[in-house]
Amino acid sequence: MTVGPALIVNESDSIAALSGSGADPAVRLGAKVGAGLNWRLGKDTTLFGAYGFTTAGPDKLTVGPKSPAGDTGFDLMYGVRFRY
Repeated sequence: MTVGPALIVNESDSIAALSGSGADPAVRLGAKVGAGLNWRLGKDTTLFGAYGFTTAGPDKLTVGPKSPAGDTGFDLMYGVRFRY
């Protein structure tokens, strides 16, 4: 289980940003929660899976251009870890 703060940095993806003259990024504080599972298959092999949710709304920490109404993201990660 994970619970904690998240620092969200939004950068402009306009054509002006590609030419190097983009606007400053917007920085906001948010929250992140997640849960994961590790299942040991052998001495050096582990199967893992994790799900996470990150959210940030408009608040007073905004730096740079006006930020969108809010950001929400979901992460699903899974795989096999090999230890050597």
